[in-house]
Amino acid sequence: MDGKFIPAHFEHSYKESVETLCQLIHPLFKDIKTHRIHGDCHKGNIILRDDNPFFIDFDEMLMG
Repeated sequence: MDGKFIPAHFEHSYKESVETLCQLIHPLFKDIKTHRIHGDCHKGNIILRDDNPFFIDFDEMLMG
């Protein structure tokens, strides 16, 4: 809401819709296990050595 990308006359209904959606989907995620993921995985961030891939550039790692 701070970004002001939603027109003012839609802010209230948008916020209510998002809050309702979050309440509905939150239980679906309670048993999901997360782990570290690369965050910027493309061929430029993979080095092949002896036919084995090695990931580089971990600046954008996140939990997922």
